Amino acid sequence: MVWAGKGKTAVVGLGMSKLTRRADKPLGALALDACYAAIADAGLKPSDIDGLATYPDQPFRGAGNRDGEDLVNALYIMTHGEMAPDIKWYAQISTGMIASAPIEGVNALISGACNYVLFWRARSEEHTSELQSRGLISY
Repeated sequence: MVWAGKGKTAVVGLGMSKLTRRADKPLGALALDACYAAIADAGLKPSDIDGLATYPDQPFRGAGNRDGEDLVNALYIMTHGEMAPDIKWYAQISTGMIASAPIEGVNALISGACNYVLFWRARSEEHTSELQSRGLISY
């Protein structure tokens, strides 16, 4: 039996932020750089994106939970990105596998919940105290 979703979805763009040992800007800004690169690679405009999916949690002990600094969740992208003015669908998977976010996005596309889903995975092993000591974030 053939899966009903076969041929109905595709990955059409890929983007990465600058890879560096010591970032010169917060994780949220790097994630947005990668998102915009993926959108451009797909031949779309940020305003075309009406679905979002991510697995925002950091996979190491002692990871912080400040949005845009330690992780980048869907609300961060909605608030700071220039996506569609009305996001129709989003998923923020914090349990299971990293692949859960793309799986949910495919299901959203097939069901017609949205037209384009942007997936991202923002990860940094640089601890918040290091970023603070370098003056990149403050409290």
